[in-house]
Amino acid sequence: MPFSSKVKEEAFLKCGRHCCICDKFCGTKIEAHHITPEAQGGDNTIENCIPLCFDCHADMGVYNIKHPKGNNYSPTELKKHKDKAFIKYSKTVPKNIKKTSSVIISDKSNLLNIHQAQEEMINNSSLLPWASTIQSASFGFLLPDLYIQPSIHTHKYPSSSTFELSSFIENKGTGKNIILIGIPGSGKTTTLRALFFKFMVKSDQENILTLYFTAKEIIAHAPKKAYTLISLLRATYSISIRTDDFSMYNSIVIFIDGVDEINIINLNVLFKFLLNLKKNNINFWISVRSDIYNRHILNSPSYYSLFYEVCELVDWTSEQGKALIQCYSKKTGNIFIIDNVNTLLMKNNKISSFLENPFKLSLLIFILSDKTYDLSRIDANDYTLYKEFYLQWLNQENNRGTSCNDYNYIHDSHIKIALALYRERSSIYLQSIFYNEENINRVINDSAIVGLLLYSTTLMGTIVEKFQHETLAEFLVAESIIRCFHDNMELSERLSVIYNYEVNQFVRSAFETMSLTERDLILNNLSKKYNELLVDETVATEQIREQIIYYVGRIPLDSPPVILKNAYDNEKNSIAKRAAAISLILLGDEVVEADFIETLVIDDKLDLLNRSIQLIYFGDAQGDFHTYKDDEFISWENSKRTILKRLSSNSVRDVRLRLWDIVTLKSFIKSRGSSSLTDTEKDIIVKTTIDDSTIHGLRNKIFIREKDNLLTLLSEKMACCNE
Repeated sequence: MPFSSKVKEEAFLKCGRHCCICDKFCGTKIEAHHITPEAQGGDNTIENCIPLCFDCHADMGVYNIKHPKGNNYSPTELKKHKDKAFIKYSKTVPKNIKKTSSVIISDKSNLLNIHQAQEEMINNSSLLPWASTIQSASFGFLLPDLYIQPSIHTHKYPSSSTFELSSFIENKGTGKNIILIGIPGSGKTTTLRALFFKFMVKSDQENILTLYFTAKEIIAHAPKKAYTLISLLRATYSISIRTDDFSMYNSIVIFIDGVDEINIINLNVLFKFLLNLKKNNINFWISVRSDIYNRHILNSPSYYSLFYEVCELVDWTSEQGKALIQCYSKKTGNIFIIDNVNTLLMKNNKISSFLENPFKLSLLIFILSDKTYDLSRIDANDYTLYKEFYLQWLNQENNRGTSCNDYNYIHDSHIKIALALYRERSSIYLQSIFYNEENINRVINDSAIVGLLLYSTTLMGTIVEKFQHETLAEFLVAESIIRCFHDNMELSERLSVIYNYEVNQFVRSAFETMSLTERDLILNNLSKKYNELLVDETVATEQIREQIIYYVGRIPLDSPPVILKNAYDNEKNSIAKRAAAISLILLGDEVVEADFIETLVIDDKLDLLNRSIQLIYFGDAQGDFHTYKDDEFISWENSKRTILKRLSSNSVRDVRLRLWDIVTLKSFIKSRGSSSLTDTEKDIIVKTTIDDSTIHGLRNKIFIREKDNLLTLLSEKMACCNE
C-alpha cells in the first residue's frame, strides 16, 4: 500500500520538497520511499517515509544483493539522511532569522536572510524534468556558461532595432517598473531568475534589496490582506517587519514570475499589490506570456500605466542556439550532441528554427542526448519534435523503472488531463478525471505521467496546476483532435470547443507528416460527418460544421475538395462560409479568393466579423465567435504580429494568404483611429509582392489595388499625427 496523502504532505513539508539523499530541490518531481520495505514489515507511517528525487529513488531499486556492485543504503543510514534533511528544512522561516521562543522578533538582518534563502531556493530549483539526466538538474547549472543573454524589443519607447536586455538595464538603471513578455518557450522564467542574480550583484555596489516571488504566492496570501510588501513577508515567513527595517537599503526591486499561472480573475489582486509597491517607491519586474499581456494588460489603462517599459523577448539567433549546444555538450561530456545537430542541419537547414526557441532547443537536446537515437526520425516540424520528445521521455522513465503503465494508458491519461486543463483554464483535481483512489494512485505513482506535470497533494486531493510547459498541453490537445479525425469517435464533443492558434499549429504540423492515404482517410471522415450534420440545423451543429470546414482547409491536398466548394456556395452561416473561403484560398482557389475579397471590401458586416474572429483566434480578445464583436478599442497586437510575420515569409501557405492579409490589415488600421504602423512594419508592406508566374492577372490586379489603398491609408494616418 502506498503512503496516504496526509503522510506524504507532512513529509514533503518537513523536507521543503528536497531530496533527503542528494539535497536537490525537487518541486513536483519528488517521491515517497519506504525506509523499511513493506515486504520486510515496513509500515506506511511518517516514521518510515523518506522523500527522494526520481534518480535517488531509482537507485533504491537497482541494487542486487546476489550480485552486489557498490553499497546499498541501509534503513539506519536512510533514517539519518531523513532526520538531517527534516532538521534543515522543517523551519517555517529561512535559516538565521532571529526569533525568541515562539515569538519572532523584528530584525533588519531578517530581510537579508530572506533574500539569501530565496537565492538558495532559485539556485537549487530544478530544471525541466528531462534535464535530470545531466550531472546537476538545478538552475545553478545554467549560470553563467549556459545562459544566453536575451535580446529585446521595447514597446513604449520603441527602437528601430533589437538590443540586449543587459544594455537596456545599464542605460535605464534598476529603478524602473518593467514587464517582460514573450511567446511560449522564449525563456521568460529563466531570464527573470537570471536578472535576480544580476541585480543581486548590483546590490553589493548600490545597496539594493532584491526579492523574488511567484504570482501564486501573492494571490495565496491575498485573503490575509497581504497587499503590501511588509504584509506579504509577514504572511509568507511568519516574521515581524517594520517599515524602518527597509531604511538601510537605497532601493528595493521585486521580481514576480508565473503571472500566466494564476486565474485571470486574480489579476486584479496582483495589480493591487503592484500598485502598492509603486506607491511606496518599490520597483518590480514581472514576466507574462505575450498573449496574456496583449489581452488583459495592454487593454487595461490602469494596469498598463504601472510600467515604465514593456520588454519583449525576441527569438534567439541560430548561432546563439549552436553556442549553447556546444557549451552544454562540453559541460556534460556529451560531445556527440554537437555532431548530431550538425548532421540534422545538413539534412534540413529549417531545423535551425528549433535552435531559436529555448524550450524547443531543450526538447531537441534531450532527444539527441540518446546516442542510439535514429536521426532520420526528426525533421523541421513542431509536431514531430514534440512527438519524438514525448516518446523519448516515456522510454527514459520506463528504462529507469519508475514508470509501470503502458504507452496507451500514459498517453490517454495525459490527454485527459490536458483537455481538462484547457477546458477549465485553471488547476484541476485528479479526482474530477480519474474518479477513484485506485486510478489516482496509478497515475501519481507513474513518473512518466506526473513528471510532466506540476501538481501538489493536499487533504482535499491531488491538484494539477499545469504541465511543465503550456506547449506540452497544447501538443496533447492536438493529439486528441487528430485521434478523433481518424475514427470519428468523440468528434462532435471534441469540435464543440474552439482551439487556440497554438493548438491548431500542432494539428497543421501533424497533417504535414501524414501520408496521402492518411490525409484522404481524414478528409473522408470529416466530409461524412459534415454531411450528417447538415440534416440537423442547430446552433451546436453549426459550430461543429465550422470547425470541420476549418480543419479540412488545413489538410495539404492537391486540389480543393468538394466539401469546401459546397460550403462556400451553400452555407448560410457566415462564419462557416468565411472558413470555407479561407480554406479554399489556402488550397489555391483564385476564383473564390477574388469573390471573397471583393465581398470583404464592400460588406461592413463581413469585414467586422473577419476582424472579430481574428482577435479571438490570435488571443487579443476572449469570447465566442458568434457573439463577440470588435469594439475597435481593444489591442490587436497578436493579430498584427501574425499578419506581418506572414507578409515577411515566402512559404507557399503564407503567399496564398497574402491578399487576404493585406485586406485584413487595412481593415484593422482603418477601424482604429490612432492606430498605425512603425516605419519597419510599413517597410514590410512596401516590400510585399505576389509572384506573377503562379497567379492569374486578376489576383495580382486586386493585390496591387489593395496594397496601394493600405499604403495611402497609412500615409493619411501619418499626416494626421504630424498636424
